[in-house]
Amino acid sequence: MALVDITTVEVKESGPSYDKFDVEKNDKARIHIPSGKVVQENVHVFHREEPTMIERNGRKVPEWSRESFAGTYICLGDFETVMSSPSYGDPVNCPACKAMNSGTRLIERPKRTFALNVVRYATQKRSTDLRNKNVENQVWRHADVRKIEPILNAAREKPLNEIDFLIEADNSDWKKYQIQPSLGAPAFTQDTELKANMKNAYENQFSVEVLTDACGRKLTVDALTSEVNRLEAEHRLESAQEATTEVYSTNGDTMLGDNGVVDIEDKTTADDLVVMKLDDVNNLNQSLFEGM
Repeated sequence: MALVDITTVEVKESGPSYDKFDVEKNDKARIHIPSGKVVQENVHVFHREEPTMIERNGRKVPEWSRESFAGTYICLGDFETVMSSPSYGDPVNCPACKAMNSGTRLIERPKRTFALNVVRYATQKRSTDLRNKNVENQVWRHADVRKIEPILNAAREKPLNEIDFLIEADNSDWKKYQIQPSLGAPAFTQDTELKANMKNAYENQFSVEVLTDACGRKLTVDALTSEVNRLEAEHRLESAQEATTEVYSTNGDTMLGDNGVVDIEDKTTADDLVVMKLDDVNNLNQSLFEGM
């Protein structure tokens, strides 16, 4: 490549541009949900290796290793069609659904995934008591409808902007959350400085585009088809390489090289980085902050 002036180089942001909400095992958190709007998408998980079949709850189910993860992609199928039959999906409109129904098992069936804005209070370790008056905008991304139900139930009783939520994580591998609304008014309504910090958080919520990107990469049909084809091509290459290695270790043949070494170019890994941009969203409920 030719030398170029450094001032002409374009630098693209890559990777997540938000803090992901998470609660450590045996820890607690206090959050506020500034908006009742939540993004939901059907999402495929791509893998570089096929799964092993394990028995769970009396039936055989596929299990992929963590090391095989190759990215998450938003399903392009009709949402209702996919929800009515996730195991089949919508192969007419989604290349990932089509691929999961034929050939290798590198793509998981689409799973409904949620992403929403949350404002996290700074709390003491293993407590929902405030440590200081700081708050932080975070994105809560998960695929567990049971985490949405307590929020829905509370929102039916009164507006979300009048509720804080207390969350406790257990010590299990899947980190089950116990989620319940706090008693009384939100913590930020009791303190002038905290209220000002919460107002700023309201004014800087993550955009719908960021929440969507948090669920998975949203590509065109052609782009998603290319990702599927690349994933399958890499798997075929890896399988061929493993098969050839096994032949050499078994019979010692050296048909493809004097040293019994097969010359296969290095495979490229699937690009699972998500490019995200943060847009200010001003949907502040002004009544919360009047008089400040």
